Amino acid sequence: MGDRAFDQKLRTKLLTRVLVAATVVLVALALVTFLVTRELLAREVSARARYRVELATAEIDGWLHEKGEVLRGLAAREALAPMDDAARRAHFRALAAAYGGVGSVYMGFADGRFITGSDWVPPADYDPRRRPWYTEAVAAGRLTYSTPYRDLDTGKLVVSVAAPLGARDAPTAVIAMDVLVDDVLVAAQRLADDGTWAYVVDGAGLIIAHPDRALVLAARVTDTADAALFARQRAATGAGAPQVVVAQGRDYVATRVVAETGWHVFFHVPSSQVTGPLRRLAVVFVVGILAALAVLAVTTLVISARIVKPLLRLVDGARRLARGTYDARVPVESRDEVGYLSHSFNDMAAGLAEREFIKSVFGRYVSADVAREILDGKIALGGESKRLTIMFCDIRGFTSLSEAIDPHALVGLLNRYFTRMDAAIAGCGGSINKYLGDGILAIFGAPAPLADDARAAADAAREMMRQLAVLNEEQGTSLGIGIGLHTGSAVVGNIGSEQRTEYTVIGDAVNLTSRIESLCALYGQPILASEAAAEGLGDDYLVRVIDRVRVKGRTSSITLVAPLWRADVSATEAERVARANQVMADYLAGEFERALAGLDELAGQLDRHLQLIGERCRACLAARPEAWDGVWQLQAK
Repeated sequence: MGDRAFDQKLRTKLLTRVLVAATVVLVALALVTFLVTRELLAREVSARARYRVELATAEIDGWLHEKGEVLRGLAAREALAPMDDAARRAHFRALAAAYGGVGSVYMGFADGRFITGSDWVPPADYDPRRRPWYTEAVAAGRLTYSTPYRDLDTGKLVVSVAAPLGARDAPTAVIAMDVLVDDVLVAAQRLADDGTWAYVVDGAGLIIAHPDRALVLAARVTDTADAALFARQRAATGAGAPQVVVAQGRDYVATRVVAETGWHVFFHVPSSQVTGPLRRLAVVFVVGILAALAVLAVTTLVISARIVKPLLRLVDGARRLARGTYDARVPVESRDEVGYLSHSFNDMAAGLAEREFIKSVFGRYVSADVAREILDGKIALGGESKRLTIMFCDIRGFTSLSEAIDPHALVGLLNRYFTRMDAAIAGCGGSINKYLGDGILAIFGAPAPLADDARAAADAAREMMRQLAVLNEEQGTSLGIGIGLHTGSAVVGNIGSEQRTEYTVIGDAVNLTSRIESLCALYGQPILASEAAAEGLGDDYLVRVIDRVRVKGRTSSITLVAPLWRADVSATEAERVARANQVMADYLAGEFERALAGLDELAGQLDRHLQLIGERCRACLAARPEAWDGVWQLQAK
């Protein structure tokens, strides 16, 4: 998985999730607060409308009641001590001046006479007995409040408060007082503020007081949006004592009946007194939420930076560890989980460095593959049988060489020699199992299996010969080596005790390979391989048959060959190998004369191997073996 798979920023994810969660919480909280506030404001405004209409109604009711009581007192005095007309006019004028809101005080008689305290002179055809104030008082037989009307003298909207005098069935006169309706509206409007307003209708729904004077006595409440509220109020009043009825529409409207007259007072509180504060509250919420989110974002970025910065150091340290830089460390800047993680990372890096040191040191004593398998716990005490290719390598004449040069120089030469040999073996997939003085035991196919272990071993042997030539040229030496190869089954694994073990290979195949390597000097060949190993070499190798022998201590025989890299063999050399192989075929078949004839054809090109075969052929001709199977019994190890 590449770095592109981790292109998301922890800081961005943390910021996004915190802001989303905070936004949801803040918006939900703001919404709940908004709804609760709206409900509280609606209740408050409704209560305000209820309170004000009650107060306005009480003031109007008291104001009218006061005028009624004045008129009752005047009627009682008139009944007890009637005055003459002049005294009446003076008294009526004094009463009108003494009480605010009173237009005039006047009196109509059953004989048609009319007396007023004002300067108004009625027309000649004026008959008080036909006026509503007179007829309604006589019909009721008690104090009455007339339907509002325009005063003939002033043109003002007035209500006549009238009381009959004398017997109920035959009153002698009606005394009345004009009350200015405008003062009624003033009593209601005095309580209005911030857009609130009030108006008054009579019991039939006729508007008798309104801020818009064009509606007075010209419109009815049933033609307005308050028609339903008026109907509810009338129904409530008919069912019992007057009560306040509140409705909510475009405005919060409260209405109550004036007990003295049966009028209805309507008080409007605009809904803006609810929506206005709510809008301001919404603005405060929006600004507050944005400010809170901004502060939260800055705080989150600061906190995430303190988290992300150590994590990025950990990432950089991990990359350095992945590249093999085991001294990578990160600073521990806090005592929280991030600090603990940094501390644990440093412990891990130290452990990896120690493991790598052990591995590197361990790898000097065993191959890298073996060291890896052991450190990974894949190799336990014990062994397993595997078919693999074994290599033995030995320096020719090492004893004489060690006597000839200084020991320290000898160790240095051996180290350089082993370094080159190890590189050649490891480069072909093999591993050195152990150093045997100046010798090398290497295996191909363990612990890691190889598809062509014999071919790999032969390639390694060829590279070892090349590296030896380079070393001799560099050091001015003439070292020679012999290499034996054999493919067979052997036991590979940890051999030893619980306290001390050695990864090695044992078995007959190992011993046989050692014998093959020791025969290199006998036949004058640098590389000898068993027939089993030769079977896995492939077409890139030319095989020269060397011998079929039975080594000392064994009952079975082996065929020895010398593997030659075909690309390095010239046509002339290839023909010589073919003739040598034919000589060996005749020799192994017991055709000694033919073998000698072949050797004669190779006169001048006989190496140690062919010279040895020629000697055997002549010996066999001199004393022919009784049973010849081509196997030569070796008497020395």
